[in-house]
Amino acid sequence: MPTAPPPPAPPRPASILVVDDEPDVAESLRGLLESSLPEPATIRVAGSAEAASKALKETQFDLVLCDYKLPGRTGVELLREAREQAPQTRRVLITAYADLEVAVGAINEAAVDNFIEKPFEPEQVVGKVHDLLEEKRARELREQAFNRALEALRRRVDQA
Repeated sequence: MPTAPPPPAPPRPASILVVDDEPDVAESLRGLLESSLPEPATIRVAGSAEAASKALKETQFDLVLCDYKLPGRTGVELLREAREQAPQTRRVLITAYADLEVAVGAINEAAVDNFIEKPFEPEQVVGKVHDLLEEKRARELREQAFNRALEALRRRVDQA
C-alpha cells in the first residue's frame, strides 16, 4: 500500500530585515510591524548598509524593507545584493526621493517589489508588507503542493 505524502509543513514566522540609518525610523518600523502584522514575524533592524549586508549573509529573509539613502551605498545597491543572494526575497524601497530615475534604477537593478514614499502612513507600510508576505507564502504553498504531487506521481510510476 502506498504511503501518503507528508502533510505540508506549518508556516514559520516571516523574517523581515528593516534597514534605515535613522534609529528612530528603524525602531518605529520594527514596532509598527511587530504590533500590526496579523501573523507573527521576526524583525531584525540594521542601521547601515554594512550591517544589512552582514545580516543578508547570515539569514535568509522573506522581505527586506530598505531606505534609499544610506551612508556609503544606496538602498538600491543593497536590494540588488539581496536579490543576488536570495532572489525569492521580497524587496521594498523606502524613499523621500521618489523620482523617475530612482524608480527606474530600483526596478532595473534590484527588481524591487514595491516603493514606499516618505512621509508614509503606518497603514500603508503594514498593508504593503502584509500583501507581499502573503504573496510569497502563497507561492511557497503552490510550490509545496506541486512538489508533493510530483512525488506522488513518481511513486505511482515506480510501482507500475
